[in-house]
Amino acid sequence: MNKRHEINWTTEQVSRLWGYYADNPSYASQYFSNHSGQSIVNYIKNHVSIYDKTILDFGCGPGFLLDKLIKSGASKVYGLDFSRQSVDKANAAHQDKKTFKGAVCLDNLPSLFKDNTFDVVVAVEVVEHLSEDYLLEMLKEVHRILKPGGFFIVTTPNQENLESNKTICPDCGCVFHRWQHLRTWNVTLLKEYMESQSFLTRHIASTIFGRFPIRFLYHLRHFFKKGFSYPHLIYIGKK
Repeated sequence: MNKRHEINWTTEQVSRLWGYYADNPSYASQYFSNHSGQSIVNYIKNHVSIYDKTILDFGCGPGFLLDKLIKSGASKVYGLDFSRQSVDKANAAHQDKKTFKGAVCLDNLPSLFKDNTFDVVVAVEVVEHLSEDYLLEMLKEVHRILKPGGFFIVTTPNQENLESNKTICPDCGCVFHRWQHLRTWNVTLLKEYMESQSFLTRHIASTIFGRFPIRFLYHLRHFFKKGFSYPHLIYIGKK
């Protein structure tokens, strides 16, 4: 019997996991950008104009949020991901849409995008997946490719209990978070971290995304239950 051990995620392992999720139709409904994507876009539109803007979905996956951004009226929509299977699916799903300018697969940063390319960069449920080195590299890249005055929008779980989402491989004994999360965030930590990387905070809040019945129930619980926390965070920073 193999000894139980915590996984040490490599780029190859991360790509393999998300490639499996992207290729498995049963997981489509579980993608956050699928079941909550429209709710996220609606929230963003209350704070940032995305009409007629050039937007990058950083960590686009199979392209569920891309669809919502395209329909929002953006003039140019791009995707970026580190999973080849995910990028292939995103490109196949949106190749005939006029304002979709393609999704690219990267092994490493920086990307080939020019400095000051995007009005808005959106990273939905990305920052919780990254080690310190990768996170710093990502934020440096986002700052580079954003236009002066451009917006960086981040969503991530709020105060997630990482242990509660771990599982074990019964074959090798490897223990891992089923969604490959590495870190947990709260309002204070997220705000301070982004500001330490030269973003100017314009909005940050704990909230609930998803369909209306789910949001309504959470709002009721927040109103009646003392100390209840919303499950999601959203950060809007400016370059």
